[in-house]
Amino acid sequence: LRVRWPDNVIQAEINVPTGTPYKLVETNRKGTSCPVLSVWDGEKFAFVTDFLGAGALGECGPDGSVRPPRGEESVLIGPGRMRPKNGELILKIAEPMDEVLYLDHLRLAVIDHPPTTVVLPDERFVFSGPQPTQKLLSFASQHRPIKAVDHTGKDVMSAIIKTDRQAVDNFKTRSWLGYAEEHTLTLDFGSLPKADRWHLVLSGWTEYPYPESMYAATTAGIALLPPVLEQLTNGKWEKVCDLGFPAGLPRTMTSPLPASPTGPLRIRTNMQVYWDEIFIAPAVDAESVTLDVKRADLAARGFMEEIQH
Repeated sequence: LRVRWPDNVIQAEINVPTGTPYKLVETNRKGTSCPVLSVWDGEKFAFVTDFLGAGALGECGPDGSVRPPRGEESVLIGPGRMRPKNGELILKIAEPMDEVLYLDHLRLAVIDHPPTTVVLPDERFVFSGPQPTQKLLSFASQHRPIKAVDHTGKDVMSAIIKTDRQAVDNFKTRSWLGYAEEHTLTLDFGSLPKADRWHLVLSGWTEYPYPESMYAATTAGIALLPPVLEQLTNGKWEKVCDLGFPAGLPRTMTSPLPASPTGPLRIRTNMQVYWDEIFIAPAVDAESVTLDVKRADLAARGFMEEIQH
């Protein structure tokens, strides 16, 4: 029995019995993937994340329009993740599935900063509105929530206090890849000091909705609701901005706030976004030194081993 599923996964079943009902479950295999980055950590090439999720060419929307690709992205390689090998810093970029990567330019920005300071690129996936600037931002003082509850009223502080792959996931998923019931995450940061350039910093990952699932959901009358940030003002939730989301596998994103928060904040979406760590902080621009590529080799590498945490 040979099946081509709506998300273009081809599956073949052998020795299928005839004359009786047969339950067929789709194999969990995506046909395409974003390029995946790994770095030499002193012992092995270790996974960092995928990238260029916003750079897809010709990605169709449910109305037949094509989303403009954003072919530039900044990827954080955290402190201590990369070690020299024979005096060189080595990165590997792999395309493990049926997708073509057109890589035009790559450079490494190196930032020297105190261990208590977090430095991140201005990076996130947004469908519309202002695109991330790619600027390097320094966050010297990070303010954690004093209270966090999901849409069911469950306390989820333990899930977002640090990056540990323990994420807020108490929502029902829908039959379309990337879709969930509409759900919220409400955050109370208490009294914040006066400062400029407040940013919400969020670590997590997204089960990304593909054009096929977006088309199917829209046909069924369910529109995609990318994460929206709201603020409680005079007892009513009012929109602050379109938040954006982490574009794929685990990463950290930043979202600038138009003004200093004056009350609890709420993230609302119907996407399968899994928030792992969240804090709020004022930002200043960070200084960096740029290293250009010294050598690049293209070769068939095969598949990477997947390790489930």
